[in-house]
Amino acid sequence: MDIFRRIWGAYKTVSQGTFSVLERGFALF
Repeated sequence: MDIFRRIWGAYKTVSQGTFSVLERGFALF
């Protein structure tokens, strides 16, 4: 289960980074 927890943590980090980049992109428009 520790591996699953690590994968979930990495997934959340990547998703948060993607959303922040999308927000910055939309802010430019």
